[in-house]
Amino acid sequence: MDQLPAHIWKPNLKQEQFLSVPPTIKEALYGGGAGSGKSDVLLMYGIVHKWHENPKFKQVFMRRTRPDLKKEIVGRTRDIYRHFGATYNGSDMIWT
Repeated sequence: MDQLPAHIWKPNLKQEQFLSVPPTIKEALYGGGAGSGKSDVLLMYGIVHKWHENPKFKQVFMRRTRPDLKKEIVGRTRDIYRHFGATYNGSDMIWT
């Protein structure tokens, strides 16, 4: 994994372990309570592995309701994805 600038995102130990799982492994479990970093590591997974550089790459991030997604995820994506040149479409809640 290439090092990302710490002001963008710095993984904790458990996140580093999760990110080091070889891409040949198709399933991995990252458990933990609220605040353990599960959402952040999933938001960063494609970036860390440079999948976002492939124009065919797509990632879906879901929550039970749209307000939950807005409250828990959208703000965090704004902190991260804009540093990679992504543009946010608020009406569709999509980054490109």
